[in-house]
Amino acid sequence: MVLATKLSPAELAPELYTQLSVVNFRVTPASLEEQLLNQIVAHEAPHLEEQRSVLVTSIAKDLELKAAIQERILLLLANAKGDILADDTFLDTLRDSRITYAAIERRMEEASATADRLEETRRLYKLLSHRGTLLYLVLQALSHLNPFYQWSLEGFKFQLQSTLQSCQDKSENRGQSLQELFTWEVYCSTCRGLFESHKLVLAFMIAKALDTEAGNVPRKMLEFLLRGITEESEGHACPPQVRFGMLRYHVRLPHCKTLL
Repeated sequence: MVLATKLSPAELAPELYTQLSVVNFRVTPASLEEQLLNQIVAHEAPHLEEQRSVLVTSIAKDLELKAAIQERILLLLANAKGDILADDTFLDTLRDSRITYAAIERRMEEASATADRLEETRRLYKLLSHRGTLLYLVLQALSHLNPFYQWSLEGFKFQLQSTLQSCQDKSENRGQSLQELFTWEVYCSTCRGLFESHKLVLAFMIAKALDTEAGNVPRKMLEFLLRGITEESEGHACPPQVRFGMLRYHVRLPHCKTLL
């Protein structure tokens, strides 16, 4: 029997894990970022993506050929009888294999150098794919506000494709322009399906995700803002009297202005 559910595996009861084989098909942040990066490169630099596909196929064929050569040599050694050095078939095969193996090594070195250049170019678009991953994770977290808030990955990719096509900036700052435009379009399109009271929550979640990723807000201070005091301190939780001057001093501390 096979059961499928859209519930997160964390929502399953612990005793069910001993009776079921749970397979999680949810996309991981790393794989999602790679998918978005492939989509961006395919639109922004289609020749690079095509060259990369050809390169991957070429490397796979060369690796398969190397394995076949090794298998052929091992088979001849296993079936050899008498003096191997007197076997002309084995010597001819070994000589041809050495020539082919050297040619494969040269091709793979060239392919590796080409792959490094392609990866360097793809890295230029990595910031946009990373921004897209953060936004998609924010959208997935909206289901905690309301179970009806479900977002399709295909729809998210369609939104990204629409942003790539509509962006008019062709300068060197196109990457930054795409990030800002995509963030705004995701927010606007998402707000159409939210209750009015949740639109500000979405804005806060996006701002929190971006600021946390940029390191603008320390993690401990953010947890204090969201959760408050989680452990009881010794003595009084608050001092019996707080002077206004001391409060003004605390506001001047680093990072406090971002929280107050």
